[in-house]
Amino acid sequence: MRGESELSERSRAAPGRLPAPLTGFVGRQQELKLLAGLLESSRLVTVVGPGGVGKTRLAVEAVSRHRAHRRGRVWLIPLAGVDTPAGLPERCWARSPRQRPCRRGPRSIDR
Repeated sequence: MRGESELSERSRAAPGRLPAPLTGFVGRQQELKLLAGLLESSRLVTVVGPGGVGKTRLAVEAVSRHRAHRRGRVWLIPLAGVDTPAGLPERCWARSPRQRPCRRGPRSIDR
């Protein structure tokens, strides 16, 4: 629809891990290149910015192109609604394939 080509194989979602893209991805090549480099050197990458600018769509596109996604090692864990550090482990385990409780509570890092 709207002149968009079919989604590439690399952009398809892994069941239960990443949301399936509803449209093709156009532009933002610099941001994708930056995220690809960060994903190579870090286990956790956080994309921040004002609401509605496409952070989630950019992150999903970047990680769907990464080799870890092809190996089934990537999960998107929406943190909306987590308002305390204690809620983070519960949210993460709810999305985990292991479905087990966290043994340790969250730790705060004061800087």
